[in-house]
Amino acid sequence: MTDSSRASFNKTKVTIRTFPILTLTVYLLCNFCSLFAQTVVPAGLGPMSSIQPDRETAILSGNLLRTGGQNPTVKIVWGDEDGEVAGKSWDNTVVISTNQAVGSFSTTITIPNQEKIYYFRSVAENAGGTVVSRSLGVLNPSAPVGVADLRGRWSFDDDNFSDPVSPANFDNLQLWLDAADTSTLTVNSSNKVSQWNDKTENEIHAINSNTNNQPTLVANSQNGLSTLQFDGTNDYLIASSLNITQPYSIFAVAKSTAGSGKDYLFDGITNNNTRSLLTLRPNSGTVQIWANGWANSNINSESAFTTFSTIFNSSNSQITVNGMLVSGLSTGTYSLTNGIHLGTNYLANADFLGGNIAEFFIIDGVVNSTDREKIEAYLAQKWDISLTNSVNSIHAAKDSSGSNYHGILKKKFAPTNLPSTPKLWLDASELSSAGASWSDKSSNGNNAAKTGSPAIISNFQNGNTVMHY
Repeated sequence: MTDSSRASFNKTKVTIRTFPILTLTVYLLCNFCSLFAQTVVPAGLGPMSSIQPDRETAILSGNLLRTGGQNPTVKIVWGDEDGEVAGKSWDNTVVISTNQAVGSFSTTITIPNQEKIYYFRSVAENAGGTVVSRSLGVLNPSAPVGVADLRGRWSFDDDNFSDPVSPANFDNLQLWLDAADTSTLTVNSSNKVSQWNDKTENEIHAINSNTNNQPTLVANSQNGLSTLQFDGTNDYLIASSLNITQPYSIFAVAKSTAGSGKDYLFDGITNNNTRSLLTLRPNSGTVQIWANGWANSNINSESAFTTFSTIFNSSNSQITVNGMLVSGLSTGTYSLTNGIHLGTNYLANADFLGGNIAEFFIIDGVVNSTDREKIEAYLAQKWDISLTNSVNSIHAAKDSSGSNYHGILKKKFAPTNLPSTPKLWLDASELSSAGASWSDKSSNGNNAAKTGSPAIISNFQNGNTVMHY
């Protein structure tokens, strides 16, 4: 043993007395006594799991496999991103115990958003160091709770409404201009828009290089979203590379406030004999389309933001304004084979739009009625527009069972839904006898007096009573 190593030993003096003469003193070298003290190492963590006892809460659980020689402080960390991934962080930290023994542990959380997926891990810290569980727990609140064979699940008591469709869902989408996505806009210091980029891969961008004729970007214009404002005098954009033949479906959100002129939303760029167009026509008061023949919806144009959907399909064309459908129209057969002007006629010399365009897209082919209603729901929800037809309120409802049976919630029309009280409302379904008069349900007292011998017939139409003459 060297001197240096000997110097490191702790000396313990032990005196042994033997009777009657000899006293023996022994020094024990106890350097190795420290080996008998316990060394603290990092704790060991097991798998993570979760259960969802009800729609609003979840229980996140972990397991401490070994303490490492010292009961650790144990936490559960969770959020909508895995905080152990580079560049990410945990949204929430819950301290379970500062003196955790071996065994399971858990915490109950309130689920912030039913539509998000949440991730969680456990963390243990003692004198031996800090360790994060290798096991990553995943909580999907949208998954069915306790029903293994659930086919569909829709809830209307929270924020479960979401867009069941968007233009991007249609493979035959030809052009998509969306002012809400300001990254698609080229804007100068005066908010003049020189280019509105197509969001499809077709890159049919709408362009105007002349500053004097460019529309203006208006932030927070509708439902907190941006729109493009056209001055009604000389503003317009050209998407010159669009080439599409009938039938096609065109959807838009726009408004007309000028009150004069024809207010063209778009017009084909060809010549005066081969065009198709949509005009809001505030001077004549009705929305119309044309493709070698005028098709009048007889729906008055409004000064507020409105959803428009049009199907150009020769004699089977359609116009829908805020969900109010007019079908069986005849437009003619002309197509859009050489691009379009937005906000003016094909010559850009008249019929300028005085108003705003929020969104505009074209789908090749005829969109069926179900998809049309879904698209209208998407537009109405996104741009905060009330649909005023017989399905007075249409909302997108997401199927959260994982089966993707997305749909729409329709509120049935009733006279009470009208913005002003009806002057007269007669409802035979509530009659039990013909009586001397038929009571007005509008509260205006315009009761219908009996003349002759009308009768009522029970269970005549859809299980309801009708008045018979």
